[in-house]
Amino acid sequence: LRGSAAYATTLIFGFLLTLFWAFSTTGFLLAPFVLALVLAYAIDPLVDRLSAGRLSRSAAILLLGAPVALGAVALVVLVLPAIGRQSGELIHQIPDFLQRLADWLDGAGQRLLAANIPFLDEEAVVARLRSAEAEAEAIFKKWELDFAVVGATTDTGRMVVTHQGRTEADIPVTALANSAPVYERPWFPPAVPKMILPEWVPAPETILGTLKTMMAGPALCSRRWIWEQYDHMVMGDTVQRPGGNAGIVRVHGTSKGIALTCDVTPRYVAADPVMGAKQAVVETWRNLIAVGADPLAITDNLNFANPERPEVMGQFVGAIKGIAEACNVLDYPVVSGNVSLYNETNGVGIPPTPAIGGVGIIPDVAATADIALKREGDLLIVLGRERGHLGQSLYQEIAAGKLEGAPPPIDLADEIKAGRLVRALIREGNVSAVHDTSDGGLLVATAEMALAGNLGVELFPYEGKLPGHAVWFGEDQGRYVLCVDPMRAEEVLDRARLLALQARIIARTGGDALMLKGEDPLPLDDLRAAHEAWLPDFMAAP
Repeated sequence: LRGSAAYATTLIFGFLLTLFWAFSTTGFLLAPFVLALVLAYAIDPLVDRLSAGRLSRSAAILLLGAPVALGAVALVVLVLPAIGRQSGELIHQIPDFLQRLADWLDGAGQRLLAANIPFLDEEAVVARLRSAEAEAEAIFKKWELDFAVVGATTDTGRMVVTHQGRTEADIPVTALANSAPVYERPWFPPAVPKMILPEWVPAPETILGTLKTMMAGPALCSRRWIWEQYDHMVMGDTVQRPGGNAGIVRVHGTSKGIALTCDVTPRYVAADPVMGAKQAVVETWRNLIAVGADPLAITDNLNFANPERPEVMGQFVGAIKGIAEACNVLDYPVVSGNVSLYNETNGVGIPPTPAIGGVGIIPDVAATADIALKREGDLLIVLGRERGHLGQSLYQEIAAGKLEGAPPPIDLADEIKAGRLVRALIREGNVSAVHDTSDGGLLVATAEMALAGNLGVELFPYEGKLPGHAVWFGEDQGRYVLCVDPMRAEEVLDRARLLALQARIIARTGGDALMLKGEDPLPLDDLRAAHEAWLPDFMAAP
């Protein structure tokens, strides 16, 4: 069986914007796997679609599928909590999460959960496992999947590992499951830089020329070269392909859907671990909202350098705090995850990278939004507060050659208000395209929408008090770009004002280029060529 935490991590971080993956099983044993049953092919389109589709036939086979990591370490991590003294406490935390999913599902999916939740009783699981072993083996062999019985429960209270008739380990279960040492490593919080004013970052020669440079670089280039090599259309249930806010997979045979996304901005976390990790959580929440989903839960993948160094341990502590704060306020729980430490080469550590994978549910895949502009003459509205924040931004790195200042702050109350409004507009059919703003700011989000729809945009000059380059490239959080019919624009603006949310019209769709008064137009064909070229050229280089 494949689909372990390590394998899922490989997909997420090896395939970048390939937005179809499932949760690891390191934390909660069954909740992520039930999601994997629903998402079936999200981990491995060929192997896991077959296995997950057949695993639902019995609780025995469900349990065989749950510990999908068959490495030695994974077996210990997954098995010991299930048979230790605290296993009842762990397992009984799971049904609430499953019930939320069950309330949303109907038909076969709900019957599957109803059939399997009672089997969380350990004795019933064991009995079912033993009686269904032959059935499980037959099913796996029929679908040409590997099958093996790797162990059995006993009443000895010990974990015994044998190999070729020799006992390799004989350890008290309680010592491993419940009495493992707890490290209290020394740490100190990193010094968080102060906010910088947008005027401190130099303006570019041209706005559109800088946009082209940014989108032709490694941070913002197209990831098409990667995701086109991966089978992301299995069973014809892919509703939205990679390259947008989030991937959407239809629950087979229904009109319901699952939305998935992954995000983190390491430069933010390096500057302020609490705010940076909070932003990673909120960014995935925003991505799910932008396709019309109800954000359901996250998995985390905490990648850090050597935690024996107090400054690195401080980053780790701060990141966990930021994740917890965002999840608690957004009602967006962590249901699984893993940790990767000691990521260093010759004493140089990786940037702190607490990657967040988010999943959401969509009642009707017909009522979703993507990022592609669709009609000439529509208006683009930016929703959310504009501060022109350039600290730790991609523009600052290009324009000034360095990263300085604090990362952009997060206002969770505004995030919730804006998110609810955007999701309502999507489901009402009042917007034809939606994109959240993140790396590169407002202009990058607009350009990505134009490229996705192959439709140009006339940008309206900014008339406020902020520097122009800070407006177009500032990475203020909590913002969305909405494409609306001109007849509905005023209604959208009024609804934003009622929520005390800033909103303004920034552009009109039309033509085949990005146009800004006082600058040469940037043809979409030129921008697309630059955007698509960097990664293939990099991979083809000797």
